[in-house]
Amino acid sequence: MEMQSELSNRLQIWTLAKMRAETQLERAIWERTKMVREIEELRRQREVLNQRIEFCKQKDAIGMAARLADTRCTFREYTTEEIQAAKVEVPRRLEQCLEGTLQPLHCFH
Repeated sequence: MEMQSELSNRLQIWTLAKMRAETQLERAIWERTKMVREIEELRRQREVLNQRIEFCKQKDAIGMAARLADTRCTFREYTTEEIQAAKVEVPRRLEQCLEGTLQPLHCFH
């Protein structure tokens, strides 16, 4: 009878240990599943951020290209007096540049 009682006690101990181990295993599986979901969400967020960064880079490049390609030609109407003054000033400056009395930087600015 004593041996049967001892075996029954051992069986209960092993059964409890098995249940505890199964509970711990289920908890570990649940934690792992939760971590995998969080990792997937972080990867998705990273991909969204990378797409936004790429979009901003392209937008900046397009803006820069547009600014570089913006060669505006402005039209200005000159008065008769300005045209007459230029007819006198341009040949005078050209002559000074050719003679060397004006630095090339100042020739027509």
